[in-house]
Amino acid sequence: GSGVVHATGAIVALSAAVIIESRLNRWTLSNEADAGGKPEIQPKPQYSPAFEAFGCVIIFVTSLATTAFCVRRYTDDGAAVGRAMLNTLLCSGTASISACVIGHFYTGVISPQLAGGGLIAGIATISSGCAVVTAEGAFVMGFIGGIA
Repeated sequence: GSGVVHATGAIVALSAAVIIESRLNRWTLSNEADAGGKPEIQPKPQYSPAFEAFGCVIIFVTSLATTAFCVRRYTDDGAAVGRAMLNTLLCSGTASISACVIGHFYTGVISPQLAGGGLIAGIATISSGCAVVTAEGAFVMGFIGGIA
């Protein structure tokens, strides 16, 4: 199931990227002599932290509900449903925290963008194995997903 979901998302994202085209002035040449004129990527301007956080919450809640309903559909084991939801919570929370810590290390700030991106990365990381992974495995997967 997760392969279909991610392939569909990739096709939609690629189509949107082709339609929207690249951001102007995304790359600039550095003026520093020691950098040798290497291209540097410019940070993306943040549009609305409130809308980004709201979108992340919507994605998180719907993903959690979808996880529960899908696992319940394929098994009559209530413990598997609980384990899947717990693992989704653990992985997404750990990914959000690790993304914030790594982002703070590189930029010196903790932003809602990093927390939301980590949350969504954790959901994507655990989506295929949420019902069969242990809680410790979900924690490790979330840490790795947040770094990526």
